[in-house]
Parts: sequence; C-alpha cells; structure tokens
Amino acid sequence: MHFDTDMRRRLWLSVMLLTAACGNAGPPGITVTRPSPSVTVAQPGSGVISGFVVGNQDRVPVGGARLRANGTTLVTEADGEFRLTGLPIGLVQYELSAPQHLTHVSQLNVVGTREGVAIDLIPDAEPFSLGFYRQFARDGFDSPAVLRATNRWTIAPSFYMRTVTDDLGEAVAPEILAGIRRVILNSVPELSGGRFTVAAFETGADARPTQPGWVIVTFFSRFPTANVIGDSSVGGNAGRMRLAYDATLLEPRIDCNAGIVAVADHEIVHTMGFWHTGPPTSPNTDFDFQSVGCTGSGRKDRTRYHAAVVYSRPPGNIDPDIDPENFGTLQPDATLPRIISCTASDVGR
Repeated sequence: MHFDTDMRRRLWLSVMLLTAACGNAGPPGITVTRPSPSVTVAQPGSGVISGFVVGNQDRVPVGGARLRANGTTLVTEADGEFRLTGLPIGLVQYELSAPQHLTHVSQLNVVGTREGVAIDLIPDAEPFSLGFYRQFARDGFDSPAVLRATNRWTIAPSFYMRTVTDDLGEAVAPEILAGIRRVILNSVPELSGGRFTVAAFETGADARPTQPGWVIVTFFSRFPTANVIGDSSVGGNAGRMRLAYDATLLEPRIDCNAGIVAVADHEIVHTMGFWHTGPPTSPNTDFDFQSVGCTGSGRKDRTRYHAAVVYSRPPGNIDPDIDPENFGTLQPDATLPRIISCTASDVGR
C-alpha cells in the first residue's frame, strides 16, 4: 500500500493518541508511576471487620493500639474499639502493637462483614515473662542458640497406657497405673489453658504403634537409655511417653505415692508441648513442672499462665508474637515430634 505524506501524518497522530489512552503517558506535567510487576497491590474489597483489642488473658480493652492491615493504619479508641473496611475477601495479614505489649502479627479471615471480633495482645509485663516463655515454650534453656517454634496440640489428645513393661512383660502395679492416669486427666486441661480435655483413655497389655491423635504410654524395667528415667515427645498431635519402672522409682515419695508418678507428672508437661526451664528464670526445673502432690493439677501460676498463652496461638508461633502465615490451613501433624529425655535432676528427685 502506498502512503502519501498526509496519510503518514494522520497515522502518526492516531498512534500517539492510542498510546496516551493506554496509559503509557499522561497529560503534560503529570508523571504516571506504575508498580513493579513483582509487587502485589492490595485492591479494595467489600469486607468489613469490627471489634475490640483486648489483653490476651485478662480480656481488658487496650486503647491506643495501632492496627495495620491491607495498607491501612488505625488507632483503637479508649475502649479498644476498631473498624476495618474495604478489605479483600480471604486471609488478610495484620500487625497490632501497643505500648507495654508484644507486637502481634497474624491474619484475619475476611468473609464479608464480621462484628464483635476480639484481637488480643500479650502484655509485656508480669505475669508474662518473655525470658520464661522462651525457655518454657521455645526450648531456650536446653537450646538457647536455636529457639524453636511452638508445637502445641490442635486436637484433644487420647492416651493408651500399656499395663506391662515393654521389655520384660512385667505387670505394672494398679496403684501406679491409677496415679499416672490421674496425672494425665488433670494435666491436659491445666496445660492447655482449658482448651482441651482427654478425648479417650485406654489401657491394655498389647503393644500399640504411635498413631495420630494418641499418646502411647509405656514402661521399661530397664530403660533403653542410661541414666534416663523417662522421655516424651514434645507437643504435636501424636506422641509417646516412656517411664522407667525400677525399684527406686516405685518407692513412696513425700509429695506423691511413688517416684514414677512424679516422673509422669513431669513428662506430661513435655507431651503437651513444653520444655525444661532453669536459672535465671526459675530456681530449678521441678519448681515449674511438677504439680503439688503429683496430681496433675495445681502447678505454679507462671506455668499455667504461659501454657494458656501458648494455647491461645496456633502451633508455629514465635516471639515477640508472630503466627505462621499458613496457620489458617494448618492440619494436625501425625508425625512424631522431637523426643526429650529426662534425668533424675530434671524431675527434681
């Protein structure tokens, strides 16, 4: 096709107008800026969430808290009230902070309009102690260089207790079985902030493999590991507890009917997701682990308080107070978590 000069001029003008319409250039004096292709820009939506910011355990309103979500920042009223609008549907990450509180990073599930939502902050003051939390919930006493994420149960645990020793088939005394059963039944609600009770408790002489949702409790006439009187998995949704069934641990103790019950009273704390503690945050491990009388209840206030804090968050929480990004889709973990061995000094004998 042949283009004369006038046609070329008209074609050139049409291209320039089309280019401007597509947004590659703006009117004179205005710069049009675009985000990099790798940057995701939050789009306004129809989701609305309103509610209150409160303390983690006392539920007292927190005024003046700064809430950031979806590119918007607001400060709560004196009564802790907030209202977020224009949120996209789905999981929306937020950051919440306030003076004298741990910064909380988590997600909200936006499904439309939600009212009366309580978002909580952990006070960075007594009775909470970040130093103790890092030991008790994140293995900071035995492994201070590599703090672990929390690994609490997300379902109510069930227990199977074998009535004969694993190695020799020796019958376990009924009073020992009864004492350990009492410890377990009382410990689960106390160490989960009242979130869970024991779903099922079974006994029998047959061996059972570890299975999802269950803790297998077994006894050994000769414990497989030297100088160890018990071990346990730490948290998760499946586990085991192994106890040394020897003469010294069958002797009565001042604080409970037998030493082996005291060991179980210690091991159940691990089973529920917690670690050894020690100086400088507590005088000794037994002080924060063992309940008075080896009943599985009545543990120190600090132990119960920090356990409730851990169970108020999804597994995988770290500190100051950061939930895993995928916590909304976490599934029960059927794999056996880390095993921790305990000696007589750990249990406070």
